[in-house]
Formats: sequence, C-alpha cells, structure tokens
Amino acid sequence: MIALTPSGRAFSHAVAVELAALEGFSLLCGRYEGIDQRALDLVVDDEISLGDFVLAGGELAALCVIEAVVRLRPGALGNDASSLDESFSDGLLEYRTTPSRPRCAVRRCPRYCVRVITPGSRDGAAPRRCTERSPADRTSSRRAGPEQR
Repeated sequence: MIALTPSGRAFSHAVAVELAALEGFSLLCGRYEGIDQRALDLVVDDEISLGDFVLAGGELAALCVIEAVVRLRPGALGNDASSLDESFSDGLLEYRTTPSRPRCAVRRCPRYCVRVITPGSRDGAAPRRCTERSPADRTSSRRAGPEQR
C-alpha cells in the first residue's frame, strides 16, 4: 500500500519505472487534513509525494501516479519503445518539438535542427544529432540540478 502524502519520497520517472515493474500496488489518498498517522503506520509500505504544494485531496495525485506508471507498462502505448525516448527516460527533458518549416512565425529554428525539418532531407543521422544536443541544453536551462531539488 502506497500513501500519497506531503512527507513521502519525491515522485519521479525513476519511481514510476519502479512501480511499473511491480505486479500491482494500491494507492491510499487522504482528503483535507490527510490520513491518520496510526492508519499509515498500520497499513502503508511506502509514501510518495508529487511535490512541494498542497492539494485538497490525493485523488489528483493518484491519477498522476497512475498515468505515469501505466504508460510504462507493456501494451499501454501503441509502441512499447515510445516510453524509452521521452522526457526523463534518461534524466533529461525531451528534445524540443520543431515545426515542419525552418521558420515558424518570427523565430528561427536552431541551426542544428534545420536539416531535420527541411522537407526532402534524406540525412537519417540528422534527427539523432538534433535530439542528442537539444535535451541536455534544454534540461540545463530549464531545470535545477539534483542538488537544488
């Protein structure tokens, strides 16, 4: 039994992978003031927190956990390999989505992605080059390091 509490360990992609590997699990979520500590001590094996914010109840937190875990289970997605190349699957944000033209509104696409999105491009290595560079840059510019979380 896993309780969703503010004092639980932080929920992350790694925790979702861990839970997806289990045969099954149950979630316990409180409402307003939470769950009596005596009940937690009696029936709970683990506690998970979605972050440093307060919800009126744990139902939405439970839905987030279920969504993140179920999509990692075989057969949940159209292609089981899809979940291997997403944000956080390797600790980084996913590469940025770029439109089909090199110019979108007033912003130019990054030079290293232009070959990827140019119609008629036959360079199969270009998409990989783009996705290898972009996630690290995107993650470092948008997320604090693990020591700041």
